[in-house]
Amino acid sequence: MSAKQNLEQKIINLQDQLLSSLDQKAYNGILKRIEELKSSILIDSFLKSGDIAPNFKLRNYLGKSFELKGQKKKIILKFIRGGWCPYCYLELRALEEILPQIRKENAELIAISPERQDYCLNTMERNGLNFEVLSDAGGEVARKYNLVFQKETSVWETIGFPEATKARTISSELPVPATFIIDEQQIIQYSFSDPDYRQRAEPSELLNALLSMN
Repeated sequence: MSAKQNLEQKIINLQDQLLSSLDQKAYNGILKRIEELKSSILIDSFLKSGDIAPNFKLRNYLGKSFELKGQKKKIILKFIRGGWCPYCYLELRALEEILPQIRKENAELIAISPERQDYCLNTMERNGLNFEVLSDAGGEVARKYNLVFQKETSVWETIGFPEATKARTISSELPVPATFIIDEQQIIQYSFSDPDYRQRAEPSELLNALLSMN
């Protein structure tokens, strides 16, 4: 089974599990919020292929700095909602599977999370990741990429994520899950952004996009 099929099937299975654990009112609230985001002006502001990727600088848990500007490799930039999001960790694990192929194409994978640095480290360790998960706890980078929206705490808690909100590991803002492939000139060559957090870029699609850049 390919990474693409594997990720798709796991997401479908997860949706079924979450649906079975929710009452109808909570589930309807989630669907309503997704539709509101889809119909908002937010979706019109998403960065697209051909746009210049905004520069940013973030430090990892060891204090080492990463800056987009000046990178000598293509960068796959992955925005996640946080390690508490089961859809995110399914996607991160699927990306880990293709990491050797990504690096073979002179590219690097960087994930950005709205959580604190210590929780980003926990996400890396818990999911066995060999790529960086950087903390954008204030949402500054996500705002540069026009991905930020206000979350509704009551809605998220009904679907089983109270720990993240109560522990204050995330703010009142979350990024729309998004994936960008950025070339060495800081131009976006591939873009995937969807307010429906259940929809994710397929690993095989990312690899095909990388190959087309050579």
